[in-house]
Amino acid sequence: MQEEPLAELEASTLDEITLVRICLVRVGPSEAGRLREPLFQLATGFGTPKLVVDMGMVEYLSSAAIAVILGTSRRATERGGMLVLCNLSQAVHDTFAPLPFKQLMNPSPRLPFFAATVQEGAELCRGS
Repeated sequence: MQEEPLAELEASTLDEITLVRICLVRVGPSEAGRLREPLFQLATGFGTPKLVVDMGMVEYLSSAAIAVILGTSRRATERGGMLVLCNLSQAVHDTFAPLPFKQLMNPSPRLPFFAATVQEGAELCRGS
């Protein structure tokens, strides 16, 4: 397993899947700005990007952070990959609730999938 330390992210690769942990409790506009480039790089790297993002530590997402997640998902899907968000706290889940992509079923190929656990997210990626 190859690991790549990033300031506010932990990323590791297992087979063809990149596991990403966001290591922040609050992802406001300034934090979202710092996460944008590393996440976009992971979504546009070598091969078909299959990203599983562990949101277990995150208790708050700003609209800027949601925009970064959507942009990362779009970049991954443009390259034939996918992005799966997992371990969402109730507060983060509620942030996504008004949006049309909260279901596990993915209504748009550019929007992220959701999974309860990292393992479930990895299984979704393997099945794609």
